[in-house]
Order: sequence, then C-alpha cells, then structure tokens
Amino acid sequence: MIRHFADADAAAVNRLYAACHPTWPIKPEGFWWAHPTLVLMGRSGDIIGSTSMTLGLAPATELAELLAHNRAEVGWGHGVYVDPAHRGKGYGWMLADARHQALKVLGAGFFLGMTQPDNTPMRAIFARQGLEKRLQVPNNYPDGQAAILYTGRIE
Repeated sequence: MIRHFADADAAAVNRLYAACHPTWPIKPEGFWWAHPTLVLMGRSGDIIGSTSMTLGLAPATELAELLAHNRAEVGWGHGVYVDPAHRGKGYGWMLADARHQALKVLGAGFFLGMTQPDNTPMRAIFARQGLEKRLQVPNNYPDGQAAILYTGRIE
C-alpha cells in the first residue's frame, strides 16, 4: 500500500534513506514534509519504500513548450528509495508511478528527475515512463557522483 507521509514516519524514512545511500548526509529535519512524500508499506506494516516530489516553475528551456499547453508547472522527483531487502519486486516502479500520478493531480504537466549513471533500475523506470535522457550533470550528488537528467510530459 502506498500512502502519504505522516509525521510518525520520519525516523523510518530517514533509516530507509540511509540504507539506500549510506554515504550521503541525512535530509534536514522537515524535508519529508516540505517535499510531498509517499511511503510504501510492507506486509508487516513497516515502511519499505518512499519517494518525494516538488512542484515548481519549469526551467526556462522548457517553459515555452509548457505554456503552449497551459501548463507552467513542473514536478521534480526527489528519489525513489526501496529497502535493499525488498528490491527486484517492482516496488520502485509502483512508487515512481504513484509519484507521477500525484504530480498530475497537483497540476504538473512536465517532470524532471535525476539518477546516477549506474542506476540501471531507475534508468529503466524513467524509460518506461517515456522520459527522455537529457544531459549528465557532474558532481551532482553529495558523494560527488554525476547525475543524468531525465525529462518528459506527465500524461
């Protein structure tokens, strides 16, 4: 079951984030509230996945296209985190799809997301969502890793 983040979820989501990215600093207190977050519940009721998003103005290069379709807002994805013990079961796709649907409800017409070049599962999810690989951003992540930017319409 995927549901919206609740205050009581903060510690579990922080643990999940640390398990997925042990070399990255923990998100600042309040991050999960400031950026709408969805959590995936396991069968035993524990949180086994999460994803966050932000709704904002489109970057200048995409703005003209979005305005032509009366959609000037873009959804930014902030990670899809699945507990390492639960990977390979389609949970990443479920979270990414739920995030897209939530952004659509919020009025986003365009999506921007990033992933590490070696993150094959996330790159496959972006491709399945019909997103286009745009560019590589050097030193994007806290541990100095590059990122690949993906963009596309939210249908």
